[in-house]
Amino acid sequence: MHIEVGELFPSKQQLQLQLGSYALANRFQIRVFKSDTTHYQVRCIVEDCNCQLHAAKVPNSNYFQITKFDNQHICFTEA
Repeated sequence: MHIEVGELFPSKQQLQLQLGSYALANRFQIRVFKSDTTHYQVRCIVEDCNCQLHAAKVPNSNYFQITKFDNQHICFTEA
């Protein structure tokens, strides 16, 4: 299982499910930083860690696309 910039999801809910499974499989936790009808941003639960993901709704559709994904953890997390 992987997640990458440019990946499309049919809905925000599908993105959330995939990201949740990805975090579980890779043993890290995330917290939602911003979530509304057009944007979804999460970060590592550890305050100083750089890991983050940004996604945005594709105009005139229900699709969400990953626009930024920094998966470089500088922390040690426990799942």
